[in-house]
Amino acid sequence: MVESRSSDAQKRNRAQTSQINGNKQDDILIQLQETGEETGIKKLSRAITVAKTTTPDMNRETEGAKDSVDQVNHSPMPERETGEWRCKNPEQSSNIVNAKSIFICFLWLTNLVVASFFLSSKTKFLKTNRLVFFESIGVIETLSSPQISVTVAAMATTKLYVVYYSLYRHVEIMAREVQRGANSVQGVEATIWQVPETLSDIILQKMKAPAKAGDVPEIRPEQLLDADGFLFGFPSRFGVMAAQFKAFFDATSELWKGQALAGKPAGIFWSTGFHGGGQELTALTAITQLAHHGMIFVPLGYTFGSGMFEMDEVKGGSAYGAGTYAADGSREPTELELQQAFHQGKYVAEITKKLKNEPLSP
Repeated sequence: MVESRSSDAQKRNRAQTSQINGNKQDDILIQLQETGEETGIKKLSRAITVAKTTTPDMNRETEGAKDSVDQVNHSPMPERETGEWRCKNPEQSSNIVNAKSIFICFLWLTNLVVASFFLSSKTKFLKTNRLVFFESIGVIETLSSPQISVTVAAMATTKLYVVYYSLYRHVEIMAREVQRGANSVQGVEATIWQVPETLSDIILQKMKAPAKAGDVPEIRPEQLLDADGFLFGFPSRFGVMAAQFKAFFDATSELWKGQALAGKPAGIFWSTGFHGGGQELTALTAITQLAHHGMIFVPLGYTFGSGMFEMDEVKGGSAYGAGTYAADGSREPTELELQQAFHQGKYVAEITKKLKNEPLSP
């Protein structure tokens, strides 16, 4: 009983003391506001006033902050599933997905800029320096689109077709040497073909013609479309190409209608019986076939050098192309004539490759 009365008395004393102190503080504030003799005292009075008025708001904000911290502490943490971070909270998951998408787009744009710079710099370098390395390994093509030009070095092979007709194999021997010369050019693939025979087997037997080469396939007119350039070889018949080869050209009318062979280079080589058999005329009359197809005739000129001026031995060929003499059929191409055939194959292959790498403007 005594202890409870003493505790009640203490509480009443503390309350009275607090009230008296509060009244004293209010009296002091009133006096300070009325006098305001010094700037420091004015600032102190304003600070005390603001502190008394804002204390409840600050307490409420503190309580709100505590609630926010508790909410964060009790929020679901990201879970690791199947190699990706996933959140139970949809808003957090959406934020992660958006951040990931932005990062992927940034990487994609960076790679695109780097690739564009690399291609543009390589294009300028190739145009100004014309590297033999890139010319030898492939074709330089230009892909055009509106206001955009991209140069691409593509791995490709220049295809040269050596197409011939031979009755007694003189032109066949020349054709194989022409093919060998063309294949000596890096990046060129020379393929040898023969045109179909029009004579019957009985006639060929009476003419004592040897069998056709079994390792050389016959060509069809539409297969000419696959080649980038040509070397046509045939024996002479009264100053013109043999009827078998003329029949093959006559079968190319569909290609002529569409000018499918226009712009492709072509050379000519031949065989005659003797000097007056058409070492020049055979080539001249054959040019008409090339002209109607729009092909580019590539003469040999005098690029063979001193071999063009040989006077100590019989040699076929002229500025129009390589040639040989068959005489009565027993003579075979000489070493000099084969060297000229090799040179022609290499020469036409180089021009064909150059035209393929740098095509003519349409």
